[in-house]
Amino acid sequence: MSMPLPRTQQKIVFPTTLLALLVLVLNLLSPVRSAFAQSEAGTVMRGFPSVGMRGLPRTTADIMFETDMVGGLPHVMQDKPEHDFNEIRAGIKNNPNSPAVASIPARAPHELVRMPDKQGGGAFSPQTVGTNFTAATLATTGSFPPDNDGAVGPTQYICGVNGRIISFNKTTGVADGVLNATTNAFFSTVRNASGTSDPMVRYDRLSNRWFVSIINVSTPNRWCLAVSDAASNGVISATTVWTYYFFVPATITPAISNGTTCLTDYPSLGIDEDAIYMAGDQFCGTGQPFQQVDAFVIRKSSVLSGGPIVVTAFRGLMTAAGGYVGPFAPRGVDNQDLNTNEGYFIGTDGASYGTFWLNRVSDPGGTPTLSANIAITCPTTAGPRPVPHPGNTGGYWGRLDPLDDRPFHAVIRNQQLWTAHNIGVDNNGIANQVYLSDTRVGARWYQINVPVGSGSPNIVQAGTVFTASATNDSTSKNYFVPSINVSGQGHAAMGFSTAGELHNANAGSVGRLASDPLGTMQTPVAITSNTNTYNPTSDPGGASAGRPRRWGDYSITSVDPLDDMTMWTVQEFCDANNSYGVRVAKLVAPPPATPSAMAAIVAAQASTSATVTGVSNSGNRVTYTVSAPAGTWGSSAQGTYAITIGGTPVRDLAGNTVASAAVGSFIVDTIPPAPTGIVPVGATNATPIPVTLSFSEAFATSDTSKITASGASLSGFSSNPGVGTISF
Repeated sequence: MSMPLPRTQQKIVFPTTLLALLVLVLNLLSPVRSAFAQSEAGTVMRGFPSVGMRGLPRTTADIMFETDMVGGLPHVMQDKPEHDFNEIRAGIKNNPNSPAVASIPARAPHELVRMPDKQGGGAFSPQTVGTNFTAATLATTGSFPPDNDGAVGPTQYICGVNGRIISFNKTTGVADGVLNATTNAFFSTVRNASGTSDPMVRYDRLSNRWFVSIINVSTPNRWCLAVSDAASNGVISATTVWTYYFFVPATITPAISNGTTCLTDYPSLGIDEDAIYMAGDQFCGTGQPFQQVDAFVIRKSSVLSGGPIVVTAFRGLMTAAGGYVGPFAPRGVDNQDLNTNEGYFIGTDGASYGTFWLNRVSDPGGTPTLSANIAITCPTTAGPRPVPHPGNTGGYWGRLDPLDDRPFHAVIRNQQLWTAHNIGVDNNGIANQVYLSDTRVGARWYQINVPVGSGSPNIVQAGTVFTASATNDSTSKNYFVPSINVSGQGHAAMGFSTAGELHNANAGSVGRLASDPLGTMQTPVAITSNTNTYNPTSDPGGASAGRPRRWGDYSITSVDPLDDMTMWTVQEFCDANNSYGVRVAKLVAPPPATPSAMAAIVAAQASTSATVTGVSNSGNRVTYTVSAPAGTWGSSAQGTYAITIGGTPVRDLAGNTVASAAVGSFIVDTIPPAPTGIVPVGATNATPIPVTLSFSEAFATSDTSKITASGASLSGFSSNPGVGTISF
């Protein structure tokens, strides 16, 4: 592993002349690799799908049997290999077009944290911490760092960390005993007898499947994937069948010329309705220095049906030979929207601070094409400094390693992409890219509008969660390794670790309501409140290792698939002296005031949409009144029309999604005598006809299950055409 440039703990004072000379030398030695003036870099790449192996099936019971046979725990403490960019990015500059601000729109430091008044009946916080539990500890993983990841499903939370994958009852937070395996046992059929690292977990509500990925650590290494079966319907049990796949990222067609020497590191995992998006950093050759960034699009249908797996590789999104211009450690973007037919990767620039690169993937479920790198200028950023913590006996190298300014997770919803990373900032939340000025680590988050197909992405809002102070001291609390997500209500939640010279290492979260001012978050809250010190003898950090103590590496915040409102986050904290824990927390959202979303009306011959215009509830039943938009009827519109509500947009009073279902029908007949149903009104059949449809949803008192639509009926003619009419 190449050693990053050391960053001294004490303040160093240079004579003015020597300092100027040092700056000049660094500038001269820094390669000319700027993409500041470019909106795009690279070229469009048309992919060539490669057909790989068929899937290998295995039940959860088999996995647990193997874990029990080998004792269930790692045999030795493992320091997982780390490849970082600190050395190759030394001396890079901020994009000169990046504004030196802490937020978009620009706000003063005291405005970045919003503390709304409780008066007026509004929600004080977008989320409150609910059920939370320690999912893993150093003793159960045996690894540095944990690479904490996980996702929430219909009834379970599955946590994946280095060395362990465990399922929990999401209501109680107790391990349900269904899955508690070493990652080596879980992936034993595809890991080629090698160790494993970098687990990632997703629940895909579009297919009701679980996806778990990992890399092995031999050279060239494999990327491995496990997919749960359709029969389990998202609930993992002993009889759940997992299907396993793998491919070798460095040697899959088109292979890297020296691919047999490569280790693919820090993979991502993004999923949408068409594909799986994985990108990785390639470290190749003698000593495995950084060589390039590659992206891979896995056809989703190929791994839902037993294979063979179909993978399309895109080489060289960023390369050492190209001056590091382009995304490093890009994230495949999660997307649960329908009918998109476009996927995404996003990463920070390897050649500058203050720049993101976005890639579009067209036709991801067929023959994918990758766009050129699309530049997004953001407010100034800087590499984060190692994080101090009380009781540290290791000096500078005993601090906690926040990695760099890479994004840790990314999600897109309604073409709004949300992501977060940690950066160095001063007491005003601004990144100066001067180590002695950027005295703390802040969690910077973004909402980016991404037009489909073409058009320039733009930052809608951005903000920084940090500790503001009157003086630019280095004793403040740091917020690091963050991840953000957004709910169906439009509220956002972000999880992270916190620590500082006076603050022990803990897990925390923060959120914002959709109605909050742009660029702001509300007050951060603590998920854990430990007072332990962290000096593990198996991870002392140090100059020889070229890094401080390992921490996090991954972070993820996910949305509950049942209500599309509750969020879950998994973060690292210090659970006992010289030990870490991985904490999972349920972030409970405020209930919706009324069901006010859209309901879809679909006819047998054509379709349109309608709005929920009225809601009434009595006991455990809520009745929705739906009115359609204005339009006309003609003789060509005769026929019987089925009316269906779409499940995703309609919710009951507690916010649970209403299942898609047919709720009734009506008849159009312009030739008298008309049958029972809708008939023309007025002198001609071109006169608009108002229509109102009412239907009811029954739900249990506990309101924990999905609702089935029933009881649809026509309420007759409306006397007020203003409520709308159906059009075809």
